Amino acid sequence: MIRLKNILALMCIVGLAFSSCRYVEIADADYLDQTIYMPAAVSGIYQVNDTNSFGTYKYQLDLENNKLVIPLGIYRSGVDSKGSVVIDILVNNDTIQGLNEIGASEDPEYDPYVVIPEDKYSFPEQVVIPDGADNVIFNMTVDLDYLATQPDTKLGVAFEIQSNAIEVNQELNLTVLELNTNFIVPTAEFSITVDPGNDRKLIFTNLSSYAKECVWDFGDGNVRTTMQDTVQHCYADYKEYKVSMTVKGITEKPVVNDKLIKIWQNITADYIKNPGDPFLRSDNRTGVVGNLADWSITDNLKTTKSGGEYYGGYVKNQEIDGTVYMGLMDLFSLDAVQNGKIWQTIDLPAGSYRLTTTPVLFTGENDCYFAVIKGNEMPDAEALENSTVLAKQFFNSMPDTDLELTFTMEAAGQVTIGFVVNTQAPPKGVFNEVMIQKVGLYK
Repeated sequence: MIRLKNILALMCIVGLAFSSCRYVEIADADYLDQTIYMPAAVSGIYQVNDTNSFGTYKYQLDLENNKLVIPLGIYRSGVDSKGSVVIDILVNNDTIQGLNEIGASEDPEYDPYVVIPEDKYSFPEQVVIPDGADNVIFNMTVDLDYLATQPDTKLGVAFEIQSNAIEVNQELNLTVLELNTNFIVPTAEFSITVDPGNDRKLIFTNLSSYAKECVWDFGDGNVRTTMQDTVQHCYADYKEYKVSMTVKGITEKPVVNDKLIKIWQNITADYIKNPGDPFLRSDNRTGVVGNLADWSITDNLKTTKSGGEYYGGYVKNQEIDGTVYMGLMDLFSLDAVQNGKIWQTIDLPAGSYRLTTTPVLFTGENDCYFAVIKGNEMPDAEALENSTVLAKQFFNSMPDTDLELTFTMEAAGQVTIGFVVNTQAPPKGVFNEVMIQKVGLYK
């Protein structure tokens, strides 16, 4: 045990009659020996994934040498910091293998560690805590080019400390370093929507991750640098443009995403009758359901009312997630349906076209097709593979975005647009239903 040096205390007592001084020897106190440990081992896994929970970066960048630098520390505990301590640092990747084996046995979807190759990182194999110091910091450096080749990967390496000169805390002697590479190279992703009030105005949504800078090149000579979530741009002409998004992350190396886009002219009103938003009904009823005007509907998507009247394809209003939608196309059934159809035949000149639709509700078990067919008939679902099908899209759940079909008419002629649905018999009290807000046509 370590003993403090003897302390000589001089006690002087001054009295009115006399004064005296005497020396008292205070006994040495016993304290624990020094031990060394790694603070990063406290949490078990030391994660380097951009920031920690306190918002502090756990890494530094050495762009001159193309390295990611991860500082790690070794500390000593005890009442004093006397003497220098030599510490050996070893790699113990058997621990990484053990973690992978345990993780895989407990969770089939476990994401295993990929051990960083020895030639892709470096660290000092021996460090010294100087006399009078409480700690020493050492750096693990990892090659940035290697990290860039391991996108969205959980890398791992384990460090163990040993010393012949001082006791090692066996509970804090091993650090498992987990390096998630997703923040090393940013992703350049974006989506595009058309402004409802102007078909030449596009709204670009930035879906990138870990980008520090973003440059938009809209392909018409206009360039903008911004990290805003959405960017709007209005084009002068209805034609194709190449849009480029260039992002830079922590390494400042550019990542580019190019998309060829076309500005489509909205010609819905010229060719499609009753395109929606809201849809119109053809009957004079005031009830919630009714007959959808200008569209053909199979009987299996209609409801029989008293008196033998059929009403189908139209819903007056529907509240969905707090929003009331007026006049919706309704593919509805209480029973199983085979080849329930709603369609419309139109005449189109030669050219390239884009057909869209906006579903707003999907309940029950439905296999749906949104299709455009050459000619004046909407075929059954099983016949949608034939050569007259210009374009189709299948959906059996609520889509995240509008559905879109593109097709080309080599010569003027008739096409049929619409929906085909097959449904399973729902449980009692449940029904199958798909509601459509609108249909759009662009050239």
